[in-house]
Amino acid sequence: LVPEVVGLLNRLAEDYRVVLATNATSRLPSDLEALGLLHYFHAIANSSRLGVAKPDPAYFQAALQLADVSPEDALFIDDSLENVSSASRLKTMPACVASRCSRRNS
Repeated sequence: LVPEVVGLLNRLAEDYRVVLATNATSRLPSDLEALGLLHYFHAIANSSRLGVAKPDPAYFQAALQLADVSPEDALFIDDSLENVSSASRLKTMPACVASRCSRRNS
């Protein structure tokens, strides 16, 4: 686990509804529980349960329903430009591409 990500999840979960949007398998909730991460998420929008996957716009609509928010009150972050482009087409839903940057030792 990346400590910075766990720290970010911890801070976000205190004040925001954090929904994990993923094209994962049905084992994901048990995997997250085993890693001690399940409690950070208010909901999981898992394509294996929803029957539709990113980047299908119906997937993002389902994720918004799980989060119980409108597109303008959500932020979608993904490492795929295709997924971000699809999500950003939903009315005013902001979306951005995130990448993991490595630290250089000087």
